[in-house]
Amino acid sequence: MFNIELFNQAGIYWKAQGSSISIPGTSGRFQILKNHINIVSSLENGRLSIAGIIKMRATISEKNIQIHSKSATFYIEDGIMELNNGNITVIGNISLLK
Repeated sequence: MFNIELFNQAGIYWKAQGSSISIPGTSGRFQILKNHINIVSSLENGRLSIAGIIKMRATISEKNIQIHSKSATFYIEDGIMELNNGNITVIGNISLLK
């Protein structure tokens, strides 16, 4: 299980606990699963998917919104991600897809 934080330049912030994340890296799409080594990667435009979500919330204009879903897909335009000891941080122009 990972703690996942997504930061958008527009001030929207998502926080989730999930079992995997699929990310569009600049060298190709990759997936992070349990026991993955620590990594830092630049990202390109594409879909970012989180699976196995236990809980997820968004903070928009200082309001907390609980999101009830087992998975979520976002679109990211350029960014960077870091996995460090089970904590994933993604920064970029991110929007939630419906």
